[in-house]
Amino acid sequence: MRIENEELSVEASLHGGSLTSVFDRRSKREWLYQPVEGSWKGQDIFQFPFVARLEGGTYETEGKTYSLRNHGVLRYVDFQGKKESSQAMELSFVSNAGTLEEFPYSFRASVRYQLEGRKMTASYRVVNDDVKPFFFGCGCHPAFAVPGTPDENGQDIAGSRIEFPEEAVLYVQRTDSEGKFMTGEEFQVRTKEILLSRALFRLYPTLILRTDVPSLTLVRKDGLRLRIERGKAPYLALWNDGRGPYVAIEQWYSLPDFLHAPKELAQKKTLHLLLPHQSFSYSYSVLPE
Repeated sequence: MRIENEELSVEASLHGGSLTSVFDRRSKREWLYQPVEGSWKGQDIFQFPFVARLEGGTYETEGKTYSLRNHGVLRYVDFQGKKESSQAMELSFVSNAGTLEEFPYSFRASVRYQLEGRKMTASYRVVNDDVKPFFFGCGCHPAFAVPGTPDENGQDIAGSRIEFPEEAVLYVQRTDSEGKFMTGEEFQVRTKEILLSRALFRLYPTLILRTDVPSLTLVRKDGLRLRIERGKAPYLALWNDGRGPYVAIEQWYSLPDFLHAPKELAQKKTLHLLLPHQSFSYSYSVLPE
């Protein structure tokens, strides 16, 4: 599906409800990562009901054990699309027999993409349609294009950076050696920028930060500056696989599983409780500076 105005053209796939293109019609430049051979094949993920991985790939709720794939169920399903206008569209999904096998609760999920001049806003919503409350995690996972320097290992994104409006207080969340699971430890840094490179993501396979900074700017090596207004996400995650010309700038409302965490979903840290017939919403925006 596509929406557009004089400034931007945005495309999203019904599979997963995720972005596939954010094209600046004025500058003729693509903002979103377009997959290259040998690198990550994705572009964006609506993460629900868990962010990243569960230890062992399983959890327990109401006395039963369930398997859940990386980032949850929504990335694997087909949404229904509705175009509200030339500049707004909503993609929605209602839980079904397939999702109940991985997450045994009835829910609705939607993502709305809207254009306002040179700004694109993605707004996410989850509704509990069950008679029981449930615990969940969520977040977004857009990957933005940055110039890469090709070499025998893929592409290095050195030369681009993340800038903060002023010196930011960031709490780096420690993970295990593979960057998959949380240790529960953190350390504080103060900085105005994060220099992107393959070396950074070798040190931190996913750089996970606890922060309340309201916005940041992706400064590409070629001079393009994209401001990302983060909403109220308590966690910021940056990721690159070392092989493709992109950086995923992810707003997380929960964390991946902790090492040696309880299997019971209700006992996992940073998850949210959603009561029957209640909803949880979050959003982010991107625009050029």
